[in-house]
Amino acid sequence: MTTVVLLPVKVVGAGIDAVVTTDAEADQKRGREAREAEEKAKKAHEKQAKADAKAAKDAAKAKPGG
Repeated sequence: MTTVVLLPVKVVGAGIDAVVTTDAEADQKRGREAREAEEKAKKAHEKQAKADAKAAKDAAKAKPGG
């Protein structure tokens, strides 16, 4: 009989756990988002640097006598 009484409590508790975000989970999410943003910015910077280097190389080739 105790099992029957505890079952609804366990089900409700599991539902609440699934919906509620803990501080640790929120911190992990913010950290993950920050790392992803940093990686995206790094890739954009590298892409821009590569494009700038190519443009400089093309400009040097286009110069007369260069």
